[in-house]
Amino acid sequence: MKCELLETTTKGQKVVGVIDLQGTAIVPIVVPGYERTMASVLSEKVVTYDKSYTKESDPVAWFTNLPKQYTGSYFRARIVNDGAILQSAQDVD
Repeated sequence: MKCELLETTTKGQKVVGVIDLQGTAIVPIVVPGYERTMASVLSEKVVTYDKSYTKESDPVAWFTNLPKQYTGSYFRARIVNDGAILQSAQDVD
């Protein structure tokens, strides 16, 4: 399963990085020029209603909650699997 990190530009949205969840391993795929963006996402904890996760403490929970953490109009995350969108910021309550 993969999580795309999307940036909105004047030409629409573009993928600026991908985080691949392989079992419990987090594998970042960095788009050149966005190394700092990826490093920032990877270093931050994801906060839900009553819990927070890091990629080290609970990689699966951290990964699956990325779309809830990044829901902005300029920068957002969405989970995809084999090209199909499974979860995006608009789909999350």
